[in-house]
Amino acid sequence: MAKTQETQPEIKEVEPVYSMEDFISNASALGVKPEAIIGALTMAGVKEATRSQMERYLQDFLRKEV
Repeated sequence: MAKTQETQPEIKEVEPVYSMEDFISNASALGVKPEAIIGALTMAGVKEATRSQMERYLQDFLRKEV
């Protein structure tokens, strides 16, 4: 009788979700001014995001031509 190997499901790390206020109060941690945080989240149409999402929103916002 062959033994079957049980595979454990991958454990994915879940990033915490932060509010706009959290990002604004810690804007310097991302190297931007609070105004950039407000603009990026407003342009994306969201009020909460993970840090990696916020970094993407900031890149899109800061690269946008005015």
